[in-house]
Amino acid sequence: MNLPLSPAVPMSSAYGVSGAPGKLPCVVIQRQLRDTPVLVLWYKDGARLPFFTLDLRESGDKKEFVDHDVRGRVRSDISGSFLAFDPLVGSDTGIYKCRVDFENSPTLAALVNLTVYGKEAVVVVDA
Repeated sequence: MNLPLSPAVPMSSAYGVSGAPGKLPCVVIQRQLRDTPVLVLWYKDGARLPFFTLDLRESGDKKEFVDHDVRGRVRSDISGSFLAFDPLVGSDTGIYKCRVDFENSPTLAALVNLTVYGKEAVVVVDA
């Protein structure tokens, strides 16, 4: 997986356990305060098309568009500041990009490197 990474795009890390819920933060630093996000898009591993879109353009009503591969497991809060997975699965591991379009400010983006660990098996030995 070769992703063109720009030094201007911040990257954070997130970790989770397969089968448990997890959250990815969308940490963008807005230069113009009090601007309103109107569209939040999430991409995985350099994909051209987003797998999750949060549309906030219509009078504060949130509309979600979710790829069928993650439908029912992925959601966002009303502001789009994070993406929640419930449950995480091993194939969720990857580099995610969130892109935020604002009413007046330029578009901003951030990267999150998600690592999902498998559940460790517990072996009970009867003595």
